[in-house]
Amino acid sequence: MIKHAFLSAALLSATLSAHAVTMTGMSLQGNALAGFYSPDGELSLDLNLVNQRPATLVFTVEATDPAELKFDAVLANLSGFNWSLVTLTLDKGVSFGSDGTVQTTFAPGSVLSRAGGTAQITLAQPGEGYGLEIGDVFGNAGTTDWTLQLNGLKVGQQFSLTVSAVPEPESVALMLAGLGVIGAVRARRRV
Repeated sequence: MIKHAFLSAALLSATLSAHAVTMTGMSLQGNALAGFYSPDGELSLDLNLVNQRPATLVFTVEATDPAELKFDAVLANLSGFNWSLVTLTLDKGVSFGSDGTVQTTFAPGSVLSRAGGTAQITLAQPGEGYGLEIGDVFGNAGTTDWTLQLNGLKVGQQFSLTVSAVPEPESVALMLAGLGVIGAVRARRRV
């Protein structure tokens, strides 16, 4: 009986795909991770950004000496501000390999600039209030995944990905003006 249990467990583990990386830590600072998926050779995540503070995710390499990972992500804008710039930063020598696609939800157009472990997505038409699809998230025609070059990281070693979004200046100015009006109304009521 015990022999059958061990055999079943061994067969089950052999049929499950290995994970390329596992998430071993995070500093979301009020943001929310909606999903994480990492079958062999891939890293995919859904991140809800609800403020302007950066979210950092820490990963541990699980696959044997991977050279690169396919990468895609959905970044949802739940902050109430329109974005003008989104920055993705990798550490520990991990870098962005090939560029994939970037799609905005409603305000089309973006400009991608990349250098080593930093990728900046500048919205061609600031005003994106909903989010970004990075890579081939939904398998749509004409979209391609990004790649992450692990540059010699071995099993058990860690790297992190930090995501930050900068609101467009007009959006922040409008919010500050609104707060100023509210403050003036409250001050006037006190008099």
